Amino acid sequence: SSFLNDGVVGRTTDGNLASGVLGLDHMVRHMAQVTSASLPEVVRMVSLTPASRIGLESEIGSLAVGKRADVVVLDAELQVRDVYCRGVRVPGIDRRGSLRDPTRLFAK
Repeated sequence: SSFLNDGVVGRTTDGNLASGVLGLDHMVRHMAQVTSASLPEVVRMVSLTPASRIGLESEIGSLAVGKRADVVVLDAELQVRDVYCRGVRVPGIDRRGSLRDPTRLFAK
């Protein structure tokens, strides 16, 4: 498969965002280590910037009234402590940020 790069973000040839499969916590830790950006700047880089690039900044990418409240809570070492999906805490998240039982995410 082919990827396009506009110098800001990678996309597949059909226009979808081309991203890695690493979690947001990994991206935050990596950017905090390899750049001089502040933590708020790093969080914006991995959340609002990608949302803006795909035209979804009014729905996701930051915390604001009316937006989807998907949140990854990190501790001082930038390790996952909690995950919220649409404002509801996801039970069963381990220290690596993995869901112990993925079927619980969609349970009512």
